[in-house]
Amino acid sequence: MNQFFKTILRIIIGTICCCIVTNNSYSAEKLLSFPVGITYDSIYWWRGVELNGKGAGVIWPKVGCEVSGVQAYITVGINQDYFMTTEEGDNDLAKAYHEFDYGLEYSFTQNTFSSTIGIKYCQYPFYDSADATVDPSFFEAYLIVSFSYVIIPVLELYYDYYREESDEETPVNEDVYAKLSLFKEILHANSFIVKTGIWLGYYHNAYLDREGFSDAGITLSTSYDYNGVVFFSAVNYARTLSEDFYIEYDADANGHASRLKNHFWVDIGISSKL
Repeated sequence: MNQFFKTILRIIIGTICCCIVTNNSYSAEKLLSFPVGITYDSIYWWRGVELNGKGAGVIWPKVGCEVSGVQAYITVGINQDYFMTTEEGDNDLAKAYHEFDYGLEYSFTQNTFSSTIGIKYCQYPFYDSADATVDPSFFEAYLIVSFSYVIIPVLELYYDYYREESDEETPVNEDVYAKLSLFKEILHANSFIVKTGIWLGYYHNAYLDREGFSDAGITLSTSYDYNGVVFFSAVNYARTLSEDFYIEYDADANGHASRLKNHFWVDIGISSKL
């Protein structure tokens, strides 16, 4: 494993473990805080597709700095296959999926209304390790709004602008994604919360010439807050809706590919503010 990624994981895990041991709880009145966390997703779910390939998970370490609701952060997406492949060619391909996100966002909450607005740069610094000719890095602006009622609606809007065009036949480099989710809290016992939710996504990806209702799904999640350290888990099912977002997958390696429509995965994570 690359020494750089080993260092990232050690710093994040060490910081969180230190927070747990010392029971370092976060105060809402604190002017300056440092969000840290790490999440594992058993697939990289991205707007109707398993972005890194069928069953390829991703590890997400994150560090940030927050002042009065404004947060600057760095998130690294480490492709699970990078740790598991032994062939040089496969390892180079897995490395190409490593992602670095550099973001700035502002969050606001008043009564039952919450919103987050932000912008980030999604970079794939090793994209050419698999002989790729186009850098897929992009800028993304996003808005997330929600209301806390018996049912919690959440609307997410994303606008992406790619640094380079995909090819001469598709001379565009932007896309738009909208996602509507409905959540219901089914258990809230002290610091332990269980929620269920459904969502529907619409994706207009001119960069890859894809458009339509990309995905719909259902999720069941839990969270537990222990002295300011939050443990999170979720079980998810999603269905790819439009032909534009189907992936051909040869499950039996027999040369007969089928369309990948149904997706199951789990998320686990831990986060805190120092």
